[in-house]
Amino acid sequence: MPNETDVIMGRTKNAKGSQAALRQKRPPNAVYRGLRADIIRGAIPPGRRMTEEGLATQFGVSRTPVREAVQRLETEGLLERTPYYGITVRQMAPKEIEDVYIVRSDLEGLAARLAARTMSDQEQTKLNVLHDKLDQAVASGDVDLLASLNYQFHGAILKATGNDALEAIMHDIHVRLARLQRSTLGYPGRAERALAEHRALLDALLDRDAERAGRLARAHIDNALQVRLLMHVDQETLEGSEP
Repeated sequence: MPNETDVIMGRTKNAKGSQAALRQKRPPNAVYRGLRADIIRGAIPPGRRMTEEGLATQFGVSRTPVREAVQRLETEGLLERTPYYGITVRQMAPKEIEDVYIVRSDLEGLAARLAARTMSDQEQTKLNVLHDKLDQAVASGDVDLLASLNYQFHGAILKATGNDALEAIMHDIHVRLARLQRSTLGYPGRAERALAEHRALLDALLDRDAERAGRLARAHIDNALQVRLLMHVDQETLEGSEP
C-alpha cells in the first residue's frame, strides 16, 4: 500500500508531467507571435525591462523558445538586449523614423499608381465604404478605430495592385513602424487633415488618374512623417520634464 510520501511524489511527478505536456502542445512560433503581437499593440512600452526567465514563465515554456523568439524580434528591430539589464522594446531615433517614412512614401506612391490602373469596381467600392467608416470614426474621436480603419484603407490599395513583391516589402515597413505604437491620427488636428487627404486620394483612384494618385499618396505619407517627428519631440520633452 503506498505511503504518504509515495502519494506526494506521485502528485509532483504528475504536475511536472502536465506542465511538460502543456509546453509540448504549444506551437513552435507561439512565443514569437505572442510577444510580437504584444509589442505591436503597445502592451509592452519601450524601455520596460524583460528577462528570458520572466517571459518563459509568462508563456509557460522553457527558455529555449523564448531565446529564439527574442533573437527573431531583435533581427526585425523590435527588441534589443542590453548587457546586465535585460530585454527591451527598441525605440526609434528620429533619423531612423525619417529613413523608414521616406521609403514608405515612395512605396505608397507606387502602390497608388498601380492600383489606379488595375483596381476592380469591387475594390473601388470597398475603398468608398472604408472611407465612409473613417469619416464616422473621425467624428467619434476613436483613435484606435481610426488607426485600424486607416490600416485597412491603405491595405486595400496595396492589395488592389496585385503585386505580391510590393506587399511583402510594405509588410516589412509596417513591422519597423510597429515600434512607434501611437498613431499619428491621435495628434491634434491630424485625423481631420488625413481624412481630407484620403478623400483626394480616393477621388484620384476612382478617376483612374495614376500620376495624381501617386503624387497624393506620397504627400499624405510625407505629412504623416512631419506629425510623427513632432510627436517624437513632444515625447522627449515630456520624458525630460519628469523628475
